Amino acid sequence: MNGLRTVLACLVITCVAVVSPAAAVAPGWSALSVPAAAPPVSVSHLAARGPDEAWATGAEQSVDGLRPVLYRWNGTVWSRETAFPGAGEPGRLGKVRFVGDETWIFHARGGDGEILRRSAAGWNALPLPRTLWTYQDFTAVPGAAWVIGEDDTGLKVLHHDGSRWTEQTIPEGALYLMGITARTATDAWAWADTSSGTTVLRWNGTAWRDANIPLPPDSCRAAGPEGTFAPRILRFG
Repeated sequence: MNGLRTVLACLVITCVAVVSPAAAVAPGWSALSVPAAAPPVSVSHLAARGPDEAWATGAEQSVDGLRPVLYRWNGTVWSRETAFPGAGEPGRLGKVRFVGDETWIFHARGGDGEILRRSAAGWNALPLPRTLWTYQDFTAVPGAAWVIGEDDTGLKVLHHDGSRWTEQTIPEGALYLMGITARTATDAWAWADTSSGTTVLRWNGTAWRDANIPLPPDSCRAAGPEGTFAPRILRFG
């Protein structure tokens, strides 16, 4: 749990610094107390709406496998959230997205997938229309949500338009979808692995197309010292 406390401390200090320039100069680091979980604990995602609301997701070990872990920061302390559907069942929590006044979190519940949605009225779950072998990534904005993954028939892009799920077609040649993000319901981006390297795909509200953005060779990884690989940050524009 010490590693989790350190990561959460980093998140809170970063959030305060972003919201309040006066708080950018911190006097030093400190460890924040986090409610206990059964080790080993893994952290999947950290996200903050502001200095008084942040969420950390992950999983803890139990006798029947991994169980989801969810923590909430209220500006003063971290507390464990256990009121969401499936909190006591096998599964794990993934990415967090803020959609309007709601908080959306991807939840792998057993073998199935769903999106947990928290509003002022409480929690509810939006089930996925099909079960996938793997759930690679998730994103959501007002009016749209996407889940990407794979099953025995190949790559899948599941799209929710606010009322129903549909399956979207991606350009031929994509071998693996590595991630997805969105600015609006008609402007989403994904990055895919192809036989010729990494490709950026864009959703324009009608179809997914190759964004035709040239990327450096070996754009996913860069060779580091002694044969290791170092991360690279690419910027377009």
